[in-house]
Amino acid sequence: MALTVALGLGLIGVGAHLLVKRGEKKPQAEAKASQPAVPGESRTAHPLAKYVELTGFRVTEDAKKNVKVTFLVVNHSLAELPALELNVELHAATAREEEAKALCTFSVKTPPLGSLSSAEISAVAKTQLRAYELPDWQFLRAEYDIVSPKP
Repeated sequence: MALTVALGLGLIGVGAHLLVKRGEKKPQAEAKASQPAVPGESRTAHPLAKYVELTGFRVTEDAKKNVKVTFLVVNHSLAELPALELNVELHAATAREEEAKALCTFSVKTPPLGSLSSAEISAVAKTQLRAYELPDWQFLRAEYDIVSPKP
């Protein structure tokens, strides 16, 4: 009787272990798709890019029906960052790689940012869409290039 119980518990343990191992193995594309969208990531290897985050996008229209994008630039560094010039593209966070066309683009200059601080920035975006046609803030993803200062 003891041998039967030990054998049964061993089989249950092996089965549970195999189920857990099978659940951990995700295909590469599925694992990438399940990761949350990054609010703003740099496309370049600029040395300051790892400290800069673009987040909190709000899309509105001004009186001339131009699309206006307001967002935060965050300095995650313990050092002060100089004024930056950025070229930014907004993408739909839900778009697949092959559909990753920019919804709108804009250039912006940031003020110098103190240690662990942020600044609210606004810019008029170039786009063929109206503000209400763009995705809500939680479905926007930014890609940016730091144009100046040069590394």
